[in-house]
Amino acid sequence: MINKTKIEESHKALKLASEMSQHYYEKPLIVCYSGGKDSDTILRLAMECLEPKDFEVMYSVTTVDSFITTTHINEVFKELEGKGIKTIRHIPLGKDGKPTNMWKLIVEKQIPPTRTQRYCCQVLKETSTTNRMAVLGVRGGRKHQATRQRYLWH
Repeated sequence: MINKTKIEESHKALKLASEMSQHYYEKPLIVCYSGGKDSDTILRLAMECLEPKDFEVMYSVTTVDSFITTTHINEVFKELEGKGIKTIRHIPLGKDGKPTNMWKLIVEKQIPPTRTQRYCCQVLKETSTTNRMAVLGVRGGRKHQATRQRYLWH
Protein backbone atom coordinates (compact mmCIF):
# COMPACT_ATOMS: atom_id res chain seq x y z
CA MET A 1 0.00 0.00 0.00
CA ILE A 2 1.32 3.45 -0.92
CA ASN A 3 1.60 5.83 2.02
CA LYS A 4 0.65 9.20 0.51
CA THR A 5 1.66 11.07 3.67
CA LYS A 6 5.21 9.68 3.46
CA ILE A 7 5.40 10.64 -0.21
CA GLU A 8 4.19 14.18 0.53
CA GLU A 9 6.68 14.49 3.41
CA SER A 10 9.46 13.25 1.12
CA HIS A 11 8.54 15.77 -1.57
CA LYS A 12 8.53 18.56 1.02
CA ALA A 13 11.96 17.51 2.35
CA LEU A 14 13.44 17.30 -1.16
CA LYS A 15 12.12 20.75 -2.08
CA LEU A 16 13.60 22.18 1.11
CA ALA A 17 16.94 20.48 0.46
CA SER A 18 16.98 21.88 -3.08
CA GLU A 19 16.29 25.39 -1.78
CA MET A 20 19.01 25.01 0.87
CA SER A 21 21.49 23.80 -1.73
CA GLN A 22 20.85 26.86 -3.88
CA HIS A 23 20.97 29.20 -0.88
CA TYR A 24 24.11 27.85 0.81
CA TYR A 25 26.11 26.40 -2.10
CA GLU A 26 24.61 28.19 -5.12
CA LYS A 27 24.47 24.81 -6.82
CA PRO A 28 21.76 22.24 -7.47
CA LEU A 29 21.05 19.47 -5.00
CA ILE A 30 22.91 16.22 -5.63
CA VAL A 31 20.96 12.98 -5.58
CA CYS A 32 23.50 10.27 -4.83
CA TYR A 33 22.77 7.22 -6.95
CA SER A 34 24.04 3.66 -6.61
CA GLY A 35 21.61 1.80 -8.83
CA GLY A 36 19.99 0.09 -5.84
CA LYS A 37 16.40 0.19 -4.69
CA ASP A 38 16.99 2.90 -2.07
CA SER A 39 18.55 5.31 -4.54
CA ASP A 40 15.99 4.40 -7.24
CA THR A 41 13.25 5.40 -4.79
CA ILE A 42 14.82 8.71 -3.79
CA LEU A 43 15.54 9.50 -7.45
CA ARG A 44 11.92 8.89 -8.47
CA LEU A 45 10.72 11.08 -5.60
CA ALA A 46 13.06 13.87 -6.74
CA MET A 47 11.85 13.54 -10.33
CA GLU A 48 8.25 13.89 -9.13
CA CYS A 49 8.74 17.13 -7.21
CA LEU A 50 11.80 18.96 -8.59
CA GLU A 51 12.59 20.58 -11.91
CA PRO A 52 15.56 19.16 -13.88
CA LYS A 53 17.59 22.31 -13.14
CA ASP A 54 17.10 21.84 -9.38
CA PHE A 55 19.11 18.63 -8.98
CA GLU A 56 21.93 16.53 -10.42
CA VAL A 57 22.37 12.77 -10.12
CA MET A 58 25.77 11.40 -9.19
CA TYR A 59 27.11 7.86 -9.27
CA SER A 60 30.45 7.18 -7.56
CA VAL A 61 32.34 4.55 -9.50
CA THR A 62 33.36 1.87 -6.99
CA THR A 63 34.76 -0.67 -9.50
CA VAL A 64 32.92 -3.50 -7.73
CA ASP A 65 29.36 -3.02 -8.94
CA SER A 66 27.97 -5.95 -10.87
CA PHE A 67 27.38 -5.89 -14.62
CA ILE A 68 23.62 -5.88 -13.96
CA THR A 69 23.94 -2.85 -11.68
CA THR A 70 26.15 -0.87 -14.06
CA THR A 71 23.82 -1.70 -16.96
CA HIS A 72 20.88 -0.42 -14.89
CA ILE A 73 22.80 2.77 -14.02
CA ASN A 74 23.64 3.35 -17.69
CA GLU A 75 19.97 2.93 -18.66
CA VAL A 76 18.76 5.25 -15.89
CA PHE A 77 21.37 7.90 -16.77
CA LYS A 78 20.34 7.76 -20.43
CA GLU A 79 16.72 8.33 -19.37
CA LEU A 80 17.71 11.22 -17.09
CA GLU A 81 19.87 12.89 -19.73
CA GLY A 82 16.95 12.63 -22.15
CA LYS A 83 14.87 14.59 -19.62
CA GLY A 84 17.52 17.30 -19.24
CA ILE A 85 18.78 16.12 -15.84
CA LYS A 86 22.54 16.39 -15.38
CA THR A 87 24.30 13.13 -14.52
CA ILE A 88 27.77 12.75 -13.02
CA ARG A 89 30.03 9.70 -12.89
CA HIS A 90 32.42 10.49 -10.08
CA ILE A 91 35.83 8.79 -9.80
CA PRO A 92 36.73 8.84 -6.07
CA LEU A 93 40.16 10.10 -5.04
CA GLY A 94 42.40 8.62 -2.38
CA LYS A 95 44.34 10.51 0.30
CA ASP A 96 47.10 11.08 -2.26
CA GLY A 97 44.68 12.87 -4.59
CA LYS A 98 44.85 10.08 -7.19
CA PRO A 99 41.91 7.96 -8.35
CA THR A 100 41.17 5.07 -6.02
CA ASN A 101 38.93 2.01 -6.06
CA MET A 102 37.83 -0.85 -3.87
CA TRP A 103 40.82 -3.02 -4.71
CA LYS A 104 43.29 -0.33 -3.69
CA LEU A 105 41.38 0.24 -0.45
CA ILE A 106 41.50 -3.44 0.47
CA VAL A 107 45.27 -3.43 0.08
CA GLU A 108 45.59 -0.16 2.02
CA LYS A 109 43.31 -1.27 4.89
CA GLN A 110 44.59 -4.88 4.80
CA ILE A 111 41.04 -6.16 5.21
CA PRO A 112 38.00 -6.30 2.95
CA PRO A 113 35.02 -4.25 4.12
CA THR A 114 32.75 -5.99 6.62
CA ARG A 115 29.53 -5.11 8.41
CA THR A 116 31.56 -3.41 11.14
CA GLN A 117 34.37 -2.05 8.90
CA ARG A 118 32.46 -0.14 6.22
CA TYR A 119 35.29 2.14 5.13
CA CYS A 120 34.38 1.65 1.49
CA CYS A 121 31.28 3.87 1.59
CA GLN A 122 33.12 6.57 3.51
CA VAL A 123 35.95 6.72 0.96
CA LEU A 124 34.19 5.81 -2.29
CA LYS A 125 30.85 7.55 -1.82
CA GLU A 126 30.59 10.01 1.05
CA THR A 127 33.60 12.15 0.13
CA SER A 128 32.33 12.71 -3.40
CA THR A 129 29.97 15.55 -2.49
CA THR A 130 32.32 17.94 -0.69
CA ASN A 131 30.92 21.48 -0.57
CA ARG A 132 27.57 20.35 -1.92
CA MET A 133 24.17 19.50 -0.45
CA ALA A 134 23.35 15.87 -1.14
CA VAL A 135 20.53 13.44 -0.55
CA LEU A 136 20.81 9.69 -0.49
CA GLY A 137 18.43 6.85 0.19
CA VAL A 138 19.55 4.78 3.14
CA ARG A 139 17.45 2.37 5.12
CA GLY A 140 16.96 3.33 8.77
CA GLY A 141 19.45 0.90 10.29
CA ARG A 142 22.43 2.35 8.38
CA LYS A 143 21.90 6.08 8.93
CA HIS A 144 24.35 6.18 11.82
CA GLN A 145 27.19 4.87 9.65
CA ALA A 146 27.65 7.97 7.51
CA THR A 147 30.26 10.49 8.57
CA ARG A 148 28.97 13.69 6.97
CA GLN A 149 26.20 15.87 8.42
CA ARG A 150 25.16 17.66 5.21
CA TYR A 151 23.12 14.73 3.96
CA LEU A 152 19.36 14.77 3.99
CA TRP A 153 18.36 11.34 5.30
CA HIS A 154 15.14 9.75 4.28
